[in-house]
Amino acid sequence: MCPALGIFDLAEGAEPPTAESGYAAAANAARAVGDWGRVGAGRGATVGQWRGEFLPAGIGWSAVRFRDVVVEAVVVLNAFGEPLRDLPVTSDGVFEWPDGSLLPPVKGNTTIGVVSTNAALSKVECHLVAQGAHDGLARAVTPPHTRFDGDAFIAASTGGARTRPDTDVVRAMAVAAVERAIDSVEIG
Repeated sequence: MCPALGIFDLAEGAEPPTAESGYAAAANAARAVGDWGRVGAGRGATVGQWRGEFLPAGIGWSAVRFRDVVVEAVVVLNAFGEPLRDLPVTSDGVFEWPDGSLLPPVKGNTTIGVVSTNAALSKVECHLVAQGAHDGLARAVTPPHTRFDGDAFIAASTGGARTRPDTDVVRAMAVAAVERAIDSVEIG
């Protein structure tokens, strides 16, 4: 099985991809290994529609370690919300939704990502780690997981670590890795 994820960015004015553009993208990606931001899948990514904005976003990356276990996250941030830590609630508990919000949004939003680890995990445990990735998104983006977002994460295990941590430790590491990857995306 070979899963695939993509963001909807054709509203950014891009032409629909062709086979030739796919080959060109692969060649460019091979030269740009280690580049993050508005490249590849992150080229047309935006955030901030919940405030009536279209702020450029892109690709972010992070890695976290526990003993010899590593969890890495690569995230394409294309959210209806945006990276904010504080919910729009006043000190007396009044929820403030921005007046300029685009409801329904002008275009689709999908934050996607891959969480990989060298911990030995089963298919079910990978599923739990992918769920943890969504928790990391919810910690980093306000508002998260709206009905205008099509967020998806894939988790993969290479099984090369000597340490065999509990699945909940790896899941918590995924939360932190995704949150940090989103924080690494330069907005604007």
